[in-house]
Amino acid sequence: MTVLATASNPYFTVSRIEIDRQGPSYAVDTVRAFRQEWGEGTELFFITGLDAVLEILTWKSHDQLIRLCQFIAVTRPGYDAKKLREALPPDYLERIHLLAIHGMDISSTLIRERVRRGEPIRYLTSDAVCEYIAKHGLYREVTAVSAEIL
Repeated sequence: MTVLATASNPYFTVSRIEIDRQGPSYAVDTVRAFRQEWGEGTELFFITGLDAVLEILTWKSHDQLIRLCQFIAVTRPGYDAKKLREALPPDYLERIHLLAIHGMDISSTLIRERVRRGEPIRYLTSDAVCEYIAKHGLYREVTAVSAEIL
């Protein structure tokens, strides 16, 4: 679905590294693999929601991960960026950059919940991803999938 969602943008590529890895996949392992593939001189940026960054101290090997890359914390409705200073140590804050955006409160969790309830997800993600979810019956408790989600 990531390939479908980014296919129209020539500046994006999608890595299979986490799909091809055996066993659990952790952010620190993925960033280490990118560092090995692209070399120590490459600056890596981990882009994720502010909500996820606020939980980084619960991530596996977060102390190593924060040294391997810079973080871009994208604002999300309902999350206060000021909480970063309360939640994280100063050396972490030096490597986290806030990206304030105006947007709708859309998350993968919301999309999965709407599909499960049979509600539409059109305009919440790309048409190609909507069609893929419908075609493969993803996130539904029953096997029958209708075009309602489109």
